[in-house]
Amino acid sequence: MPLPLSSFLTTPGIILDVRSPAEYEQGHIPGAVSFPLFSNEERAIVGTCYKQQGREQAIELGFEIAGPKCAEFVRRAKGLAPDRLVRVHCWRGGMRSEAIAWILKMAGLRVSVLEGGYKSFRRWVLSCFDQPKPILILGGMTGAGKTVILQELAVRGAQVLDLEALANHRGSSYGNLGLPPNPAMNNLRI
Repeated sequence: MPLPLSSFLTTPGIILDVRSPAEYEQGHIPGAVSFPLFSNEERAIVGTCYKQQGREQAIELGFEIAGPKCAEFVRRAKGLAPDRLVRVHCWRGGMRSEAIAWILKMAGLRVSVLEGGYKSFRRWVLSCFDQPKPILILGGMTGAGKTVILQELAVRGAQVLDLEALANHRGSSYGNLGLPPNPAMNNLRI
């Protein structure tokens, strides 16, 4: 039975993203490992078959392509999850994640599947942006010690985004622009 996102994220086990490598590269759950059922090309072939010939033919083609890989899926999953606990997801929580889950369960692993797939995770992340968050902005002239203050706040557990440090102290608007690090900042201490 697929798990809702909140349960999936708190369940123990490595997260295996069974989407194609291109889908994974486009975005993935932090910490998830790319574990594709199909290569990018194979996914395109199966998708085309689905559109042109229908679901049943696409499923059969998917079995033809993935079938020979089953033993490798099991070996790789066991190597990634010595505790034999895995969490699996695909794009919508459909056939790809269920197929991998079935294979891994048959091999003795304990598998949890994400209900709604990566799409549900993405919806949740986007909804988080709608919730107001308390934000404090620290400003001041160059050389005033903003980075030192932010570093101390980070040591104390605050969540910090130091734009000046990311821009190598050349101004947040322009950043590094391919220049070497600013030597004046090498001697800063907390």
